[in-house]
Amino acid sequence: MTRQIDAMIVGVEKAGTTSLLRYLSEHPEIASHEVMEMPYFVNNDIYRNGWKQSFKDYFNTGIGQKIILAKSVGCMYWNHVPERLYQHNPNLKLIAVLRNPVDRAYSAYWYALQMGREDKMTFEEAILAENERLKTESDYHLRYHAYLHRGLYGLQLNHLLKFFKPDQIKIIAYEKFIENPTETVNSLFNFLDLNIVKVNTTIRHNETSRERNQTITWLERQNPVIRKGISAFLPVNLKNKIKSLLERTNHKQSQKIPSIDARFKSQLIKFFEDDDLLLQEISKKFI
Repeated sequence: MTRQIDAMIVGVEKAGTTSLLRYLSEHPEIASHEVMEMPYFVNNDIYRNGWKQSFKDYFNTGIGQKIILAKSVGCMYWNHVPERLYQHNPNLKLIAVLRNPVDRAYSAYWYALQMGREDKMTFEEAILAENERLKTESDYHLRYHAYLHRGLYGLQLNHLLKFFKPDQIKIIAYEKFIENPTETVNSLFNFLDLNIVKVNTTIRHNETSRERNQTITWLERQNPVIRKGISAFLPVNLKNKIKSLLERTNHKQSQKIPSIDARFKSQLIKFFEDDDLLLQEISKKFI
């Protein structure tokens, strides 16, 4: 039996969405996927294979639960995705976690660096290269190097509202989520029309740090063609299980990333001023 997704964490990247997925998934009436991301809506190749195949690959258990929950942080960023979400389920409930866009960009840079997806050795270099990278329309640059453009939340929410009503979208402030995760999770249980249950919100998942498991880093740094060649021999269910295992065993080291340069941060804040005004205007629709 194939079911539609009932709720979707649509963004944003590096805003605690993996932890949120894990916390919500502890509810006995929620079924979700084991891997961090369910890429059906953002990956054209997977999308062409159809929802029936992706449901089998990512949701092989939990069909009896009330809510099928998925997460894909690219859903807010990619312009073609909101329409796909609507076509999949016009009654879909969306969860968007928004983080200070400068802090989010800085965290995303360090994550890309440690994953072997970034060759610029300073955050400033990566930001200065962003526009030229995006002009190439390379899927790789758009996916991993849009540090500032992924933080244009006003534009992204405006696009979501072309397809979904405000009461279908729950906006979560990352900073409040980190401060009181239990309160945030309980508010989402209410949003999903579920009874509130106690979940363990003490564990942080997929937290960015300066170091990570070296074996996983080596695997991530391999040529994408080589990785794709190896991947082609593995069934999706097995790939997902391996990926989930790597994610769960990839314990981060205690050393955190350094603080962002204050002067450069103030410059980046100005970049987001217009979008912040748009976001404030849009936010009135959710009150």
